[in-house]
Amino acid sequence: MQDAVSLIGKKLTIGEEIFEIMGVHFVPHSTHPKHDIYFSLKITDKGIVNYSYDVILPYFKTQIKL
Repeated sequence: MQDAVSLIGKKLTIGEEIFEIMGVHFVPHSTHPKHDIYFSLKITDKGIVNYSYDVILPYFKTQIKL
C-alpha cells in the first residue's frame, strides 16, 4: 500500500510521555464498536499501556507522516 504507514515501532508523544507502538489487537466480542481495536504502547522503563483506536487516532493524524 503506497499511502500507508506501518505503525509498529513508531513513536508517539501523549502528554509528557513518549510511547512506542508495540502491537495492534482486535477484540472480537467487544461491548461497543469503539473498543474493537486497541494499540499496545510501551513507555520506556514503565511497561505497556493500551489505548483504543478512537482515543489514539488524533495522535496518529498529527504525529505520523508518510
